Amino acid sequence: MVRTLVAVSPDIESSIALRLACELAHFCEMSIQAIYAKEPEVPGGYTDFGWARRTWERTLIEKFEREISQLIKTEERFCPVTIQPIVTTSERDKAVLERLRTGEYDLFVEGALSPEMEVVKERLDSKLYQNAPVPVVLVRNLMKVDRVMVVLDRDFLSDQVSEVLKSLFEKKDLQMDVCFLKAEVGDNAATIEALRSLGFSVRNVYRYPGSELPSEYPLIITEFNRHKGYSESYFRVLENVNASVLFAWSE
Repeated sequence: MVRTLVAVSPDIESSIALRLACELAHFCEMSIQAIYAKEPEVPGGYTDFGWARRTWERTLIEKFEREISQLIKTEERFCPVTIQPIVTTSERDKAVLERLRTGEYDLFVEGALSPEMEVVKERLDSKLYQNAPVPVVLVRNLMKVDRVMVVLDRDFLSDQVSEVLKSLFEKKDLQMDVCFLKAEVGDNAATIEALRSLGFSVRNVYRYPGSELPSEYPLIITEFNRHKGYSESYFRVLENVNASVLFAWSE
């Protein structure tokens, strides 16, 4: 069971995040919870911390629940599982991180439609991403997940990426591609054999720079070391390929 937490709010980015989580739920046994965390603006001069404030907070939560109920209802039409909502009146990233640390989740999903690489870098540098105890999917488009590209900056498939592939894709009816981040790095035969041992067959092997990459792609899976940071070639791939990205953290 892959326990997935999806950050939502009443916007199109949340819609595509839920849609991708539902796409992934077709490949494995998955539960999905959608968290709507919003820190309300306290009215000026409001200092009551008793019954009146609790009533005010309950009213806000009910309002927030109504705001996302239609979103969840719409996306459940495409989902093989029921989406369970969580609503809280607190700062978004703080609430998500706390939930990930205490809720025994396996995956976190959020949407970000902006094509700008600065948005991706900001999320990678955020406290949430730097401390997330589970892999994170940043959803950047709305495409049917029928292909997965593994992006590698080393000669072999890491344990982190292998674990993600094994847990998410129990049903392996999809195309698998590999992209090495340097023309001179990567052992085709060893990587293909490693993926074959997991039950996948590789269709395309790219090397960047050098290979012509597809302009759009459903999902990229890559290992990311939060201590070393990122290389420019890494982001040139993400800039050239409009794809959602799953970050499998390494130390």
